[in-house]
Amino acid sequence: MPGVSEKWFNRLVVAAVATGFVTLAAIAVFAGYIVSRNLAYTNAVSHTYEVRGAIAETRILTERVETARRGYLLSLDETFRQTFERASAERAAAVERVARLTADNPGQRANILRLRTLAQQVSRAQTTSIEAVRKAGLDRMSAFELDRAVPLTREMRLLLAKMDEREFTLLKSRNLARIESVDTLILALTIGAVLLFLVGSSSTLLIVHYTRSLTVSRDALRDLNEGLEDQVRARTSDLQRANDEIQRFAY
Repeated sequence: MPGVSEKWFNRLVVAAVATGFVTLAAIAVFAGYIVSRNLAYTNAVSHTYEVRGAIAETRILTERVETARRGYLLSLDETFRQTFERASAERAAAVERVARLTADNPGQRANILRLRTLAQQVSRAQTTSIEAVRKAGLDRMSAFELDRAVPLTREMRLLLAKMDEREFTLLKSRNLARIESVDTLILALTIGAVLLFLVGSSSTLLIVHYTRSLTVSRDALRDLNEGLEDQVRARTSDLQRANDEIQRFAY
């Protein structure tokens, strides 16, 4: 029945369009979620690079401070002492920057507490050795022998290396998660494109099939109408002849 076929077709078209819309909406939502996750991972990776940069800066300043201190103890050159004081202040600021950047990392809290303590102890020991030579005229070789800054500085180096290694491990895991999120996004978009292609193809084939059915039905109806018209003309002609015969015999 034409009415039933048309009703069935309308339902299929509506279902296809609805499926395509739902699929597109689902893909958009999922893609948005993956993109937000990827941005979070990217920010985390950038943050880790920033932390490692701050740790590297602290390590460099630690070496600069110690080099300036040793230069002063060996030469009593005031330029080395001024460099020592300036680098010491920069190192203290660098330690606090590392502490601020790692505040969200529970794995670094104990290391930060120890780093702060070590930085203070190293600074006091280094300043003491300089002041001892500068004011009391302590023999420079004796200053090195009594120096507590050396083992503390060594411990500080090891601690900074440990912290950097932890951040490097964290960087690898975060970067891997970022790459996986990108792969997931690509896979989701690929699946979505395939689904949309299938829905679109199915809808197109359905419409083409229905259009062909309508064409066939229209042609059949036209042929039927033409046949009926021929029959009507033939019947009309027969009736006209019969009427003429009746009229001829009537007169």
